[in-house]
Amino acid sequence: WTSYPDVLGMQFSWDGFFKEVGTAFIGSSPEFEFALYSLSFIARPGKQCRLKIGGHNLGIQTHTWDKSTYGNGKKYIATAYVASP
Repeated sequence: WTSYPDVLGMQFSWDGFFKEVGTAFIGSSPEFEFALYSLSFIARPGKQCRLKIGGHNLGIQTHTWDKSTYGNGKKYIATAYVASP
């Protein structure tokens, strides 16, 4: 993660489940991250979206959740995260 100095890599437990690798931006608002992940999903659902922020190349990986009975077959964001270099 040294090539992404403004991204924090971490491990944590959530509701009894262990998350091996999680990421968060350092110094940005939750609204920015939510918008970034949402737009990456809209642009390239289920794939890696390549972009540049502050002169740094970055990849956002999204995964689609389509097993929901809610929404008449619509696809939802299962997860989105900064892809490791």
